[in-house]
Amino acid sequence: MAEFGNRLQPAVEALSHVPSVTCQPVSAQNTTITPVSAATPHDSHAGIVCADVPAAVDGGVQQSNSWSKLAADLTGHHASLKHKKIRVGAKVGDCRIKTVPRQLTCFVGRLDVNTTEEELHDYLTGVGIKGVVCKCLVPKDGRVFNSAAFRVSCCLESKDLFHDESNWPSGTELRDWVFYNRNGQA
Repeated sequence: MAEFGNRLQPAVEALSHVPSVTCQPVSAQNTTITPVSAATPHDSHAGIVCADVPAAVDGGVQQSNSWSKLAADLTGHHASLKHKKIRVGAKVGDCRIKTVPRQLTCFVGRLDVNTTEEELHDYLTGVGIKGVVCKCLVPKDGRVFNSAAFRVSCCLESKDLFHDESNWPSGTELRDWVFYNRNGQA
């Protein structure tokens, strides 16, 4: 148990500098296990107990002092934004269900204003990229730009050709397309 307490010491020290929060290491004698479904933000988490403290009021808005908020503030990122590992099936042969191949989707920018979807499609197909789909991006709110931008998709098998800088005109910008959920999270 002493080894466990030693590993928690840096976390306890980090949390001791946060105002309005007191933290004590949990000892083996008084530890009770609470099922996750019954746990509250102030129950023991990872061997540290954060004492119940009143929520801070900032500008008339009540702020929560939950463990997850304090941990996110200390680490600088939020647990909801962490990327989860994706596992891809590898079974080849006779399978009763079918899959849809994933598409590579990118932002392509800094092209001449007069570039059309058809011209870009024909250019990329000529380079050898398969399954090309180009969609010209229209500026929002009446904004005007000196260059054209596109959302371009292609087959994943053409990834190396697509990302090869020598296949693009000088000055073209190419970035991965970021998809957002309806709630605004990537």
